[in-house]
Amino acid sequence: MTAEQVTMIVAVAALFLTIIGWIITYISGTKMIKKSLKASMDYEIYKNVLDRTNAILQKISTYTTSLNSHTTNMATVLNEVHSSPEPTAKRFDQLAEQWANETWGIVTTGFEIQKEVLEYMRVLDMSGTDFHSEAIIHKALMTVKLDADEAIQSINNKWVELDLVNTTVKQYERLKKDTQKEITKIDDFSNCLEDTLRHIYNGMIARNTNRPIKFINQVEHRKMITDRGLLDNRLGVNKK
Repeated sequence: MTAEQVTMIVAVAALFLTIIGWIITYISGTKMIKKSLKASMDYEIYKNVLDRTNAILQKISTYTTSLNSHTTNMATVLNEVHSSPEPTAKRFDQLAEQWANETWGIVTTGFEIQKEVLEYMRVLDMSGTDFHSEAIIHKALMTVKLDADEAIQSINNKWVELDLVNTTVKQYERLKKDTQKEITKIDDFSNCLEDTLRHIYNGMIARNTNRPIKFINQVEHRKMITDRGLLDNRLGVNKK
């Protein structure tokens, strides 16, 4: 074999290796780009869900705090309405206006929460996450959402129907107790909403970036959402 032939073979081999190397680099680069784009998209989706979750949690916190204040304020109003001597007509109108304004504020906030939660569930279903309406975690959250919806509606109905003149102390104490019971159901939803956010973070951020997984403390005595669905871990309550 002549020197020219050897040179040609080496050149062809080098060209072949160069092409193979370019192809490997291209495929590897394409995969990295796709992975980077997916990671970026997943982060944006997660950020959207995170912002919505925080907004709902903040509004629920404001709502329940306002309910507790409202319960105390209305007790004061009722006491004055039923005081002896009775309040003047002007003072009664002021008390009735206070009751109406505060109650309207509570009802309005309750409706706003229901609207935002409904939109949140829609986004969760359509955003490209793995937590669509057929997913176990989505169904579990929907169950707690429906309980919270009923609780908000019950609170709204009870306070709107409150009769300042004819409500007795005993009736008001029952209303106060019922309101606290409904608030517990709303708090259950808040906790489960945070659980859902952990699952979304683990599925879209942690596993793709090798970050630590966020675990749910399953020894807590509360309703929670696990990979298996809704779990009622309160004392004396059967698990779901």
